[in-house]
Amino acid sequence: MSKYLSFLKFFLLFAVVSIFLFSCSKEDSGDSDFSLETPTADGIIGGSGGEPSQNEAGVITAGEWKDLDNWEFWLQIMRNPDWQKMKDYWDFYPDHRYSVILQNTQNQAINDALLVLKNAEDFTLWQARTDNVGAAELWAGLYGEVGLFGESTEAAYLEVIHNNETYRFEDIHPIGEGKMELKINGSLSLHNRLDISFVVDATGSMGDEMEFLKVELLDVLNRVKNNTPNIDLRIGATFYRDEGDEYLTRDFPLTNNVSAILNSIGNQSSGGGGDFPEAVERGMSLALYKNDWSEMATARLMFVLLDAPPHHTPVVTRELQEIIQEASAKGVKVIPITASGIDKETEFLMRFFAISTNGTYVFITNHSGVGGDHIEPTIGQYEVEKLNDLLVRLIGEYIE
Repeated sequence: MSKYLSFLKFFLLFAVVSIFLFSCSKEDSGDSDFSLETPTADGIIGGSGGEPSQNEAGVITAGEWKDLDNWEFWLQIMRNPDWQKMKDYWDFYPDHRYSVILQNTQNQAINDALLVLKNAEDFTLWQARTDNVGAAELWAGLYGEVGLFGESTEAAYLEVIHNNETYRFEDIHPIGEGKMELKINGSLSLHNRLDISFVVDATGSMGDEMEFLKVELLDVLNRVKNNTPNIDLRIGATFYRDEGDEYLTRDFPLTNNVSAILNSIGNQSSGGGGDFPEAVERGMSLALYKNDWSEMATARLMFVLLDAPPHHTPVVTRELQEIIQEASAKGVKVIPITASGIDKETEFLMRFFAISTNGTYVFITNHSGVGGDHIEPTIGQYEVEKLNDLLVRLIGEYIE
């Protein structure tokens, strides 16, 4: 790999480790098959000026785009044949959306209630948990118009389960008729638990970037803890590579012991890879199923940092579908962070993940002036922020 590309990855890693991650260096994957008009970015923040030091946090810039909050824009781009075919490519069909705001009779948001969307035969179509503002997103026919067992994917009613009470709502409607504002008699369940898991592509070279990782990690975690001193914060990390590498996955489960996580991460190195796709589904699966996600929590977040897609096979696609379905049922928001090297197919898959779990899409940008090109996402206007500031902001929004 050229010295220039290694230099690019070195600085990219400096910022993305703001969530105690590290990214990978890969061979150039080639140009995308799709063309894209570059959107305008508002609020651009420049680089820090001069080369970053190991005592400096926050250089790389990033943007965020939540398709769920820009639904008409999403529907518009899905009418474009180039982007519409992404649904068939990945077997994700977020066409039948049911958006809920859940409150009690005192107009207080109900957090962490389980919502179950069912068809007329009482078959569960989708499950989700309300977040800190009482919002939840449910889907009918997300993986096709006919279910895996031939069942109808047409939604008939919604169940809300909260504090061991079950409420049934039959007068439901899709997002085209507006969000459903539902009321229950339940009292508030006050939680102060925040679970954050980082799933990281660990292929490529690592070198001395781990020192930058420690600085960025401390910056983000210290700010989150200072901003919310009463929160019960647990952190975990899962690293993945690919079949045939030194290891496939390496896991550090959710824990309150941040120092232990730092020490474990400090002993990591990167390597392997070679071809473009990596074992994304293995890392996400381990993080989702092996972590003891809190049964009651204000928020559960899974940040997925990657610069390459999963292998495009029916088996992998089905596993990813099951992971996303289970993440939604557990109330785990999937928040992808895409680095340089991704193609348009990967971008849309990550946006499918975020849409399906009430998450948001984060992407590294060129505005810091550091490194090489990152593809512009197919979105509208967005604000460019320092990546560490963006992550602190997002975490704060999910727990305030």
